[in-house]
Amino acid sequence: MLLYFVYGLAFFSLGISLLIYPKRNSEFLLAKTLWLIALFGIVHGTHEWLRMFLLLENLPDSITFHLKTASLITLAVSFFFLVAFGMEIICRRRKGQLPARTLPVILFVTWIAFAAAIKGNGANADILARYLLGVPGIFLSSYALLLQSATFKNKMPSIVVTMNVAAGAFFVYGICAGLIVPKGSFFPASVINDTAFVAAAGVPIQLVRTFCALVISYCMISILHLFDFETKEKLRSLSLQDELTGLLNRRGFFTLAEQQFKLAKRLKKKVVLHSGDMDNLKWINDTLGHKEGDSAIIGAARIIRESFRQSDIIARIGGDEFVMLQLEEIDGDPDIVTARLQSAIDQYNSKGNSNYKILISIGTISCGPEDQTPIAELLEKADKAMYEHKRSKQKS
Repeated sequence: MLLYFVYGLAFFSLGISLLIYPKRNSEFLLAKTLWLIALFGIVHGTHEWLRMFLLLENLPDSITFHLKTASLITLAVSFFFLVAFGMEIICRRRKGQLPARTLPVILFVTWIAFAAAIKGNGANADILARYLLGVPGIFLSSYALLLQSATFKNKMPSIVVTMNVAAGAFFVYGICAGLIVPKGSFFPASVINDTAFVAAAGVPIQLVRTFCALVISYCMISILHLFDFETKEKLRSLSLQDELTGLLNRRGFFTLAEQQFKLAKRLKKKVVLHSGDMDNLKWINDTLGHKEGDSAIIGAARIIRESFRQSDIIARIGGDEFVMLQLEEIDGDPDIVTARLQSAIDQYNSKGNSNYKILISIGTISCGPEDQTPIAELLEKADKAMYEHKRSKQKS
């Protein structure tokens, strides 16, 4: 009875943990499908506890009948949730639709039809539930976890290991709980069954199933740390991102700029730093209001982003101050970039979509891969060049 209790507790605890663990707003596919494994755990744990009570002696026939019926139903339903989990992950990853998504229902209805046809033979109905629902459900879940582990290979290697162990434990469990069944009157249950396993291995199959349940439960609960990692990454991203424009903020710029300077030195490339400042934001704020001022900043940020490469570092480091950092070949011409930016500004203003024009002054400075000048000092020099550009436009 102790084995059944531990077996049931392992899966029941798994189900409750997966249900209550916070996963709201998660972008991971697992967050949208783990509830199916949670339901499997709760229902399958309940099934094992029902089987534990069936071991009690001198139970009235009516109670025994109800316990066996409940045990059979919970077995089939629990495996149904596993089939649903496996198919949901696989279909979403492979972009599959119907009829693949209907497989859990088809298998469950088929089992009901067979169970009704054998007219209350509970042992055979149990075997069919394991063959029709247990085997595909457990193996599909194992495959689904392997598919998911590949998506975290570069993010969280430790999670990949844990997920692969869980997939392996599910695979072994599929053999022990789906293929090694109670002894039946038909093949293969007449040959591959609990009794034959005990005779060959010297231990009850329930012991191996319990061990698999403990490993599955431990690994799946450990996988939940994935959502902690996601939350921390989101918080980190927010701390480096400008809320208004979606560009990097000052902290984000200096964090990534340090990495780019190291990369430039390794690749023997020069660093080009552009400092940008809007010329007429104060007028827009004073005349049209701060809401229009925010729209102007967003428009300027969009123009700048579209004028630079995806690999370039672009940040808003102040109210209307922008900075752009690029890695270029030693003989590259930074004036080409500023000319492209000015062309994009002129094109935006020519559309006449607002009561003002976007006007940006740009200052550019570059340094070779061996230059040891601090980033803050280079930014000051780029700012000076930008203000010279601004003054030259005012004089003209």
